[in-house]
Amino acid sequence: MADRWQQAGSGAVALLPKPQSAKGIASATLYCIEQRWSFLFRVDDASGETPASGILAVGGEPFAVEAAGRNGALDVEVPFEILQPLREAARMGVVFGESGAKREATFSLKGSRDTIDAIAPRCSQVDMSAFERVVLSPADPAVAVASTLLAEEAGLFRAWSGTNPEMAAASVDLGEGKALLFASLCGSTSYYGLSGCTIAGFARAGAGAEWKLAYNTEGSLIHLDRSAANGGFPNVVSLPMVGSTTPSHWVWTGEAYELREEVMAEQDMAPEEEGDTSQ
Repeated sequence: MADRWQQAGSGAVALLPKPQSAKGIASATLYCIEQRWSFLFRVDDASGETPASGILAVGGEPFAVEAAGRNGALDVEVPFEILQPLREAARMGVVFGESGAKREATFSLKGSRDTIDAIAPRCSQVDMSAFERVVLSPADPAVAVASTLLAEEAGLFRAWSGTNPEMAAASVDLGEGKALLFASLCGSTSYYGLSGCTIAGFARAGAGAEWKLAYNTEGSLIHLDRSAANGGFPNVVSLPMVGSTTPSHWVWTGEAYELREEVMAEQDMAPEEEGDTSQ
């Protein structure tokens, strides 16, 4: 086995070097499916009890994880935030279980940066086939309108960076004059967060109505859920470009889009005024 991280023959899979100071752990791989990253630790003796929890220490930074037994191995999903420490640190310590059932090992991270960067583009996307994708493009006719709507924001970025942000947009006709317009500005992870982009959504209530800001998040892939709508405006389902694999569902409230969970919480907290006969 090599003394550094290597790509597997196919897929988004990395092979880790032979572990050092190992007890009960024979080898490991890092893999990614639907933007979810996991380690698979192969154990020396699969007959023992599978530990439920463990700690991955990467460059001294601990990550608490949960393990699931799978065909003589420990399958451990890890947060996206662990990838950068894995790229930068020299070694990773792994500990599962306690006392006599403890399994532990130390892995070199030599070559991890190049390997992770090579396999990341091969990771499959989150399945969003139940929804309608809104594809933003710098060549879309909606860019002309978006340039006016986002002129102030683009100016703020220009003043900060000295360069123009990259813009892309798309519009969706909802019938009866109603429409949605989504636009992105991209340029810097220091300015716009992990994705380097911001996404704004504008709603038009009628053919002669003005565009009003109705949605704003960091860089996300935008989808519509036409099976759920309010006032002719479908739910928006956003999937962060980086950092998360959990879609967010946004509901039209009549003026703007709000997170579905927040709308439901507000409805639960609303006072029950009907039937109030207090004097």
